[in-house]
Amino acid sequence: MASFYIILACSLLLVAGANGSCFQMRTSCEPGPYYDDIPGTSTKCLKCTCNDKGDAVGCCYNIPYPAEYDTKKCVAIFDEDNCQYNVVRAKNPSKNCPVSAWLG
Repeated sequence: MASFYIILACSLLLVAGANGSCFQMRTSCEPGPYYDDIPGTSTKCLKCTCNDKGDAVGCCYNIPYPAEYDTKKCVAIFDEDNCQYNVVRAKNPSKNCPVSAWLG
């Protein structure tokens, strides 16, 4: 039974890690949190921080991802304007689907 919980915890971490993905890029910046002027990168849906040396920015997508919904009838669509996922009917995108759990 304990191994079941270990597998479950690892699976949730993998899913959460995929949706809360991070990256780092070398660039000149002012040290501090939520740096939002990175050349060549849209930071609208990112949380970014310039490191203490001022030579790299680390950014993460910290957007909750729908985890429990009817995947046969519904699809998750990312709304970049609002930085969120909308879960809608696959055959009728004007109708929302209920989501019982989110990750991220």
